[in-house]
Amino acid sequence: MCLSGVDYYSTLGYQPGIAVLAAGALAPIATVFLILLTLLGAVPVYRHIAKEAPGGQGSIAVLARQVSGWKGKLLILVLLGFVCTDFIITITLSAADATAHLLHTSGGAWNMPVTFLLILGLAAIFLRGFNEAIGISFVLVTAYLLLNIVVVGNGVFHLAADPSLVTDWWHNLRAVHPDPVGMVLIAALVFPKIALGLSGFETGVSVIPQIEGKDKEAQLRGAKKLLTTSAAIMCVMLAASSMVVTIMVPAAELEAGGSANGRALAYLAHEQLGPVVGGLYDWVTVFILWFAGASAMAGLLNLIPKFLPKFGMAPAWVARQRPLVLVVLAIALVVTFLFKANVDAQSGAYATGVLVLLFSGALASTLAVYQSLQKRRKANKLLAETVEDTSSDRTLVDADGLAITEEFTAIDRVRARHPVGQGPVAIRWRQYLMPVFFGLVTVAFAYTAVANMIERPEGLHVASFFIVGIVVVSAISRTSRSFELRSFTIDYDTTALKLIDAARVGKLSIIAHRSDATSVQDYERKEHEMRRRHLIPENQPIIFLEVGVRDASEFLTPLSVTGCRVGDASVLRTTAASVPNAIAAIAVDLHHRSPVDLYFSWSPGSPVRDMLRFLTIGKGQNAVVVHEILRRAYPDWQSRPHVHVG
Repeated sequence: MCLSGVDYYSTLGYQPGIAVLAAGALAPIATVFLILLTLLGAVPVYRHIAKEAPGGQGSIAVLARQVSGWKGKLLILVLLGFVCTDFIITITLSAADATAHLLHTSGGAWNMPVTFLLILGLAAIFLRGFNEAIGISFVLVTAYLLLNIVVVGNGVFHLAADPSLVTDWWHNLRAVHPDPVGMVLIAALVFPKIALGLSGFETGVSVIPQIEGKDKEAQLRGAKKLLTTSAAIMCVMLAASSMVVTIMVPAAELEAGGSANGRALAYLAHEQLGPVVGGLYDWVTVFILWFAGASAMAGLLNLIPKFLPKFGMAPAWVARQRPLVLVVLAIALVVTFLFKANVDAQSGAYATGVLVLLFSGALASTLAVYQSLQKRRKANKLLAETVEDTSSDRTLVDADGLAITEEFTAIDRVRARHPVGQGPVAIRWRQYLMPVFFGLVTVAFAYTAVANMIERPEGLHVASFFIVGIVVVSAISRTSRSFELRSFTIDYDTTALKLIDAARVGKLSIIAHRSDATSVQDYERKEHEMRRRHLIPENQPIIFLEVGVRDASEFLTPLSVTGCRVGDASVLRTTAASVPNAIAAIAVDLHHRSPVDLYFSWSPGSPVRDMLRFLTIGKGQNAVVVHEILRRAYPDWQSRPHVHVG
């Protein structure tokens, strides 16, 4: 809880003051909406995200499984742009607010230089290596929460001792907003501006692998407790601090340049509890805010290499920590300069990143539970068919007693251990309501995110730079890496191995063949044509290699090769993201056993068009591309398979 709480709880350093600046006297009521969205929206969503991604990959990984193809990859790249916005602004905003607590002002001449020094110090730690994060976070979060309980508790006690302060606030509020319904509606419209209090949930699921537990189920239970407990503590602190700051801190001090700007609770600590407690609160806040930037930096270093290399959309240096740290450092310094190290100016961009991530989590949960419901209904239909026709040749039973048919793949297996012959499993009403519930939460987060972008578009402007940068770099990287072998894991079934051994007569002669061939005549005609064109002796066995495209947007995909005979023809079949890359990878793998000759026919059509087809749909110019892949992987022509084109 402490490792994720560094990011989550550190927002108390600036959240109460920003809430009052955004909502004025309505801040406590607007905070109620924030609390409701936290408990009824964010907590259920991320408890589900923790279940769907127990490895700590977060909402983007769950969403990536729901949306496939190039549109899915583009969606992930856009979301990564918002993730970068969130984490980069976390670094810069936290450093700026830490500076405000150090200098007791947010508008001084030294604010920007000190903020630069804090960010440089943060980068220096990561350049040397980042260890013992959990121990440091435990000390910081414990001390910070205790100090906030003291400061906010003292404020609540002060309000309880003098109820007239609360009464005056309420009378003044009713004078401005006499209609209670109108007051609530205005608070609902204002609360997106204070959505900074929703940060930290992505960090919460990212630490699941660090949770102690005897098994995955124990870790998952711990993760759910972590999310619920953290949110409950934060909601109490948000409600109390919002009321205390709204009533007890003069509005003028919260404005830019005021002594409470960006440090409302620190201001109260000095005013109410004296310089010793106030100074201690400042220093602890400085450290936890600075360490919140460290958690954001760690998140970026973990997240970007996790997704972009998998898509083939990352330069080689992304896999190395230090160059990536330097890039993040440069971006953070530029953002700090553009926003002039001002906390209020960056809050809109920060809220945009946080809210889009929450929206993606809610959307991912909605799609996941809906698809789960559809699979359950499909499973019931298949089980019903199994009961009605137990003699069908299509029906099989696996070791767990689950019904499997040609249409009923491993993904669609009945998840409840339901024996064959007992009929469909009843779908509970809760399973029908879950997509509706998560759908409503998605709408709520969508409204909050859009309202924040309209009100404070600078967040969208910052995110657009990150999105364009990621998409451009990804496109360049994907194009430049198109001629890699890609598949490093290749499995052959028993039949495939037997066919390969039978065809190994001095060398292996492999003919690239289209994957849609079905008849014996197709193979006989192709064999005759290729033997005639390439002068392959009749006594030289040949193997047909057929590669189908399953999802051209993928990049690093393992290959599973199956063997079969069609008439007298020996055929190896597999599916991959790209036909030429798969052919090259299999040829190289077989070349380690014996020399390989690959035979192709020229493909008709424009070379430019075929190259574009190769880059986008994974097939086209197979002979030329396979030769280029092999040439780059093995510059010595004698050590690689030979490519023949006729």
